[in-house]
Amino acid sequence: MATKPNSLVAQQFGLTSFAELLFETSDAIGETDGSFETFHEHLLQSLVPMTAHERVIAENIITVEWEISQLKRAMRASVRRGVEQDIRHHIIHIHQAAYNAEIGKLRKEHQPASDQSFDFNPILGDQFKVPYEFDPMPAKTEAEDLIQRLYSKKPEIKKCAHDDLSVTFKHAEDILADQYKSSEVFQTHSDHIATLEERRRDLKKDYDRLQQFRPIEAIAKEACG
Repeated sequence: MATKPNSLVAQQFGLTSFAELLFETSDAIGETDGSFETFHEHLLQSLVPMTAHERVIAENIITVEWEISQLKRAMRASVRRGVEQDIRHHIIHIHQAAYNAEIGKLRKEHQPASDQSFDFNPILGDQFKVPYEFDPMPAKTEAEDLIQRLYSKKPEIKKCAHDDLSVTFKHAEDILADQYKSSEVFQTHSDHIATLEERRRDLKKDYDRLQQFRPIEAIAKEACG
């Protein structure tokens, strides 16, 4: 039975450290859509099956390995989308709070001017008219700018973006931890990957055992045939 992960490991996301959380990582062989043939070719060359039986098991190993790589890719994408959404929500919340504070200030200034001690009149209703509605576009623009800088190829821009993120929101590790704890998609992918990795280990053991005890004569015969 597959064991559920009980700790946060950067390698589960294809990262060497959490500092790379929002950075674009290079695709591994086969992680680009439609490149199964390339993936298959490289793994088959590394497994070097010498008999028909070995070829069957090797094909099974490659299929499982491909599915693991695609699930990890999907899991990283899901986590990144969740992190980006957290950043957007946070920045919009900051702008909304500033807007509410400004409207509250204007409301207080309105009370003395209208000689009212409160804003709501049971007969006339609310006497304060909000001068303008909250506009989320500046917040969305700021969030997208921060996210793009987090993906920048320039190290100095990435560092500044991470510094801005940790000052205005929280550290990348904390955002990732939130995604790890709350994302059902992540847990589903993670459980499936653990099951496939166990299947891969079993296949590899069978393959190694088969190679270890294969008859030399049969290998020579198949090679010549």
